[in-house]
Amino acid sequence: MNRARFAKVLVFGLFMASTATVGVYLFQHRQLGLPPGFASGNGRLEATEVDVATKIAGRLALIQRNDRVSGHLLLYKKQRR
Repeated sequence: MNRARFAKVLVFGLFMASTATVGVYLFQHRQLGLPPGFASGNGRLEATEVDVATKIAGRLALIQRNDRVSGHLLLYKKQRR
């Protein structure tokens, strides 16, 4: 093997070795799991109860308990004191 070819093979080998070393280091130091505040799962989610909170105190005078509501329906009207 002549000197130029040997140099190319040596440089390529060093490049591959350093790439593999960096890859192994990053793999071993990766973050396991999810950060705080996140959840993971699979499947189907169904909501059977929804809690609604308001920023202003008052009464829901336009609907009664267990009434079914749909979109674009006025649920709250602020009462004057």
